[in-house]
Amino acid sequence: MKFLRVTLIAALLVVFAIPSLETFATVKATPTSSTVLVDGKSKTFDSYNINGFNYFKLRDIAYVMNGTAKQFGIDWDAAKNAMTLNPGVAYVAAGGEMTGKGSAVKSAILSNQKVFLAGNENQIPIEAYNIDGYNYFKLRDVGMVLDIGIGWDDAKNTISILSTKGYVESQTVDALDKAVCDAIIANLKGLFGSAELLTQAHITLKTVQNGSNTTVYAWVLYEQFTRAGNEINNAGAIIAPMTITFKKDNTGNYQLVEFWHPEDGDRNIPSIKNKFPQDLWNAALYNQGLYSNSLFASTQKQAQDYFDNNTTDLMGHISNFSASGMKFDFNQIEWLTKDNPQRARELGIDVNKDMPGGFYVYELNNGTKTYSFTSNLIIQLLNRYDNMHSYQSVRVSDFSKWLTDNNFGTGIWHININKNSNVVTSITEQYVP
Repeated sequence: MKFLRVTLIAALLVVFAIPSLETFATVKATPTSSTVLVDGKSKTFDSYNINGFNYFKLRDIAYVMNGTAKQFGIDWDAAKNAMTLNPGVAYVAAGGEMTGKGSAVKSAILSNQKVFLAGNENQIPIEAYNIDGYNYFKLRDVGMVLDIGIGWDDAKNTISILSTKGYVESQTVDALDKAVCDAIIANLKGLFGSAELLTQAHITLKTVQNGSNTTVYAWVLYEQFTRAGNEINNAGAIIAPMTITFKKDNTGNYQLVEFWHPEDGDRNIPSIKNKFPQDLWNAALYNQGLYSNSLFASTQKQAQDYFDNNTTDLMGHISNFSASGMKFDFNQIEWLTKDNPQRARELGIDVNKDMPGGFYVYELNNGTKTYSFTSNLIIQLLNRYDNMHSYQSVRVSDFSKWLTDNNFGTGIWHININKNSNVVTSITEQYVP
């Protein structure tokens, strides 16, 4: 199953240049005292703790991730003082990786090392320090950029680096975090119209307690999805720094006090500065590139899991559509392409003679079935004003008339069926060349 971003709308999306590097005094770097587990196995790293955060060499992380789902290659451009990270590419050892654990407190200065992701010309704002001529990068920043799971066990003083989980997925979910998730969905629901699946992912920047109120400052992604065949379609998304404020009730549950997102246009930056503490301005204004990869990876995994586990997609012809009766008749077909010659042979179809357009509609002749649909049925029609390159939504009440007026459109439809209720949740028109 693949993802198709048909109507990606990054409302309130802010892209800013990285601020110029200033001159900073040296800071103290203490060898990391925590145990470090890589996929459950203890590893010894030359890493340091600076101001409460742990910093690792990028090549060491690449070395231990090699051969896993989170492996990444590193290309070095000495002339530009730049490293380019290539997710999914095997790392080629340069020598000197995993040289052992540091044993002394050292001085560190902010690094001017540039880091890019392959295929993206924008510099990634990973925080790094230079210690004795080597660059050490904040581990959580590396995890977010490359969507590597990073865990922390305070009781055991243990850091976990996980190739089996994404960054957002690896974070601990407590009652406050669950309340944040619920608030994001509840307040952004319907922002892009109706969709079968609503998802959210967020990375908390800071939590502030002010009297009885608790405010969470976070980078938030809200994304809606529908499905047509083997494609998961994005139906709209918003990514932005947001704040969510709660107050605990007498039973200890978090009750929403305020849900805030930035203003548009010229008011965007001032509104963020007015709402966020000054120590978060850099993270909220300049660091979208640091958070977006892991956030989008999280919502896409949610969509993949949902549609794989909860829905079935069928293709066929629709007739006798009744908006008032909330049902329609359906005759199933099989859509054959040249990509599956074995299935074509099984059905007696010659891919060279019978598929001049690259496809063949095989009528299954397994009888007409009647399906019920939900009250919030999603209907996606090919957009005739865009040469059928995108989709447009239509209300259930208008769909029956549209079918008649447009001679049933292309005549072939995807219906998405909830496996538990056997009720249709979406109908999507199939493009027929």
